[in-house]
Amino acid sequence: MVRRILYLLGILILLLPIAWPSPVAADTTGSINATFSVNSKPLVGYVSLVSAVAPILITPLSMIPQTEYTVTVQITDYDTINDLSSVVLKLYYDTNSSTDKDEFDSKSYDSDGKEVAVIAWTADDPGGDTYTSSVALEPSASTWSLGACILPKKGQGQQAGDFGHITFTFHFVFKVGKKAAETIGSARWQIAVTATDRIQTDWNTIADGVGMNFYGEIVMFSSIADSCDFQTNAHIENEAQISSSVVRVVYIANGNYEKRIRESVGLSNSIKQTKETCFNSLTYIITKALGN
Repeated sequence: MVRRILYLLGILILLLPIAWPSPVAADTTGSINATFSVNSKPLVGYVSLVSAVAPILITPLSMIPQTEYTVTVQITDYDTINDLSSVVLKLYYDTNSSTDKDEFDSKSYDSDGKEVAVIAWTADDPGGDTYTSSVALEPSASTWSLGACILPKKGQGQQAGDFGHITFTFHFVFKVGKKAAETIGSARWQIAVTATDRIQTDWNTIADGVGMNFYGEIVMFSSIADSCDFQTNAHIENEAQISSSVVRVVYIANGNYEKRIRESVGLSNSIKQTKETCFNSLTYIITKALGN
C-alpha cells in the first residue's frame, strides 16, 4: 500500500509544470533630446557676361582684348554667405563649345594669360565672425587686370552685413589680356564658376562659351635713321620683332598675324613686307592674317 502511494506521488510530481525563468525585455520606446546640423550645399545660379563698354543685358558673341567686362554670378547658401569658403571664376580657351566640371577643375592659369585666367574670391574665416574676404586675379603679372568688383561687405562693428544673407550677387570686373587666344572655328572661351562652402561645391557656366576677337599691337620701336638696311626675324609664337642696327619693332598678337611697312609720305602708298632701303617716314602695320 505504501509502495503504491509513493508511485502515485511520483507520477504527480512529473505532471507538475516546470517554472523556467522568464527573459527580461528591453524597453523599445522613448525619446532622445539632440540637435542635428545638416550642411546646405551652395548653389551657383545664373552666370552672365556683360561688356562695361556697352552694358546691354545679353552675352556678347565675342570678347575683345583690353576691353573691360563683368561676370555676374548669383550665389545662394541657406547657411548664409558666411558659410562660403571661396567663389572661383575661370575663363579658359577651349577647342569646342562645351565644357564640364572635370575640365574646369583641370585648368590653371598660364604665365601670360594666353589660355587661362582665374579670379578667386576667398573668405578669411568661413563660418566664423570675421566677415572679411579678398579677391585676386592670376596671372597677376600680365595684361589681364581686375576692375572694381562688387563683393560681400562686412556690416558695422561685428555685424555680418552681406555675409549674413543667404543670397549675394557677385560682380567680377576684369580687363581681358592682350594675348588671350583668338578663337577660330569651333573654339571658344569658357566662362564658369564654382562656389565652395566648408564641405560642398556647386558650379555653373555660360552655355556654349564666347569667342575672342583678334588683337594686334606694335608696342615698341626705336628712332629711324636716314638710311638703313632692313631684315625680318622669324616669327616666334605670337610675338616677333623686326630689328637691325638702327631700328627695333616688337609686335604682340593673340593669333596669326601679318606685319607690314608702308611709306607714310612719299611717292606711293605701296605695301612692302620684306625689304626696305630706307626707314624715313615709314608706318608699321600689324593685321590679322588672311584666311584666319
